[in-house]
Amino acid sequence: LGRLHDDTLSMYGAGSYVTYKLDGAYASLSGVLYMVYDFRSEAGGTLIIEGDGKVLWKGTISKGKDPMYFDISVKDVDKIKVITNDSFFNCAIGEFRLYP
Repeated sequence: LGRLHDDTLSMYGAGSYVTYKLDGAYASLSGVLYMVYDFRSEAGGTLIIEGDGKVLWKGTISKGKDPMYFDISVKDVDKIKVITNDSFFNCAIGEFRLYP
């Protein structure tokens, strides 16, 4: 509770997304979806990670839930897209890292 996370990606607003071009150069993507400490009693949301248009990981977090860790294969993936749903508030992705 209240832990600081390195390499954090924060996204705000309905349907926010960010796209990364990987060109098949990475094997895995890992991170942790968590509630921002100062807003941990408010709404959470759903995070979707797509690889070349296919869902690779989906997680929903809300007040009172522990952070959600993920480690997914992105081998041979050209492009990933990280998407928030329209109820995604006060959440972030920490330790957001790609590995060769």
